[in-house]
Amino acid sequence: MRNLPPLRAVVAFEAASRLGSMALAAEELRITPSAVSHRIATLEAHFGRPLFRRTPNGLEPLALSQRLAFRISCGLTEIAEGCRDFLDSGAMQPLDVHVNASLAAKWLRPRLTGFLLAHPSVALHIIDSAGPTAFRPGLDLALVYGSDAPAGSKPLLTESVHPLCSPILRERLPERPSIADLMALPLLHSRNAVRWPEWCRLMGAPPPPAGGLSFDRSHLAIDAASEGLGVVLESDILTGGERRSGRLVEPLAEMGASVPSVGYALLLPTAPLRAPMSAFVDWLRDQAAT
Repeated sequence: MRNLPPLRAVVAFEAASRLGSMALAAEELRITPSAVSHRIATLEAHFGRPLFRRTPNGLEPLALSQRLAFRISCGLTEIAEGCRDFLDSGAMQPLDVHVNASLAAKWLRPRLTGFLLAHPSVALHIIDSAGPTAFRPGLDLALVYGSDAPAGSKPLLTESVHPLCSPILRERLPERPSIADLMALPLLHSRNAVRWPEWCRLMGAPPPPAGGLSFDRSHLAIDAASEGLGVVLESDILTGGERRSGRLVEPLAEMGASVPSVGYALLLPTAPLRAPMSAFVDWLRDQAAT
């Protein structure tokens, strides 16, 4: 076993040396000055030598005592930091992420398992938010659709849109369909920056027929297209899972029917980033690069 001196006496000695007063040491340690004096006397008995010179102005550590007090102070600081790190690592760290429902459902949520496994102490709260939000300093970040992104936002995901439909609906088209063939199928509408009329104009085609099933959220339109309800003009970011699984296909892939859109930006608070937010931002950027 280590030959340690009485630890309460060590703490009292360090405080009295640092503050130069038994009264101030007692106030910091929340004990009486006589208790500080008693503990220091216990330590002097342990070492078999005095530690202080008593003067009218207070306590003056002897030369060897000053070196001892410095080393003890460094050790106590290290203990305090270790305890703080231990408590921080065990505590849940809240982080609110404001993101529109479609990006959350189709891009963010399927990827979250890796982040949560790597950062089990981060308590994520995903909040449906279509535009800029009021931040709580250090606790919130937002993924904002490009057309809603305010000044200071950082681009994160570039996006393009293209016509997509279910394999069953694709079977109703010729082997090499034209835009006119596609317009003969039911069209689904969602609130994108590029919609069917704009897409037809960019493709040099007549305007699309009026009517069709409309959705306020892109993820609802994507699900409807996967179920064969019609052709959707949607984001390559939001439809990655459906295209990889084959639930959605590109009927005009050979035509090059993809059109650039606005994408998503990352909006951060002006306050310095806390550890969980910094980790999440780094993870987001890694995911956006894949």
